[in-house]
Amino acid sequence: MPVVASEKRAHPRVDVNWKGELFEPDGSSFLAPVEIHNISKGGILLLCDLELSVHGRYMVQLPVAKATIEIAWKHKNRYGAMFVELTPETEEAILTKVNELLVESALSGSFDFPSGGFF
Repeated sequence: MPVVASEKRAHPRVDVNWKGELFEPDGSSFLAPVEIHNISKGGILLLCDLELSVHGRYMVQLPVAKATIEIAWKHKNRYGAMFVELTPETEEAILTKVNELLVESALSGSFDFPSGGFF
């Protein structure tokens, strides 16, 4: 079952163990396989052996959708990325999956509710 990070963030993150693929920003050329370790409505934590640029934009294929990301930070081969320029359909697919995972976490007892709530 996914575990939700208890850090103070704008959007709750859910731990996942997903495989994905990274492409050029326009989606034209495959760059590298990636591992997605957590996801929220706002972004993902991914591992990639290819050197990525902070503030660089890429297209990532997730199990639920293909989305444009911008790298916010990096540490070795770990990258924090935020979703950018999402279509309404892609945003809805990501939000639906994140909400499903949050419900699963809550039902399993692995969800750590933020002390201040979500709103």
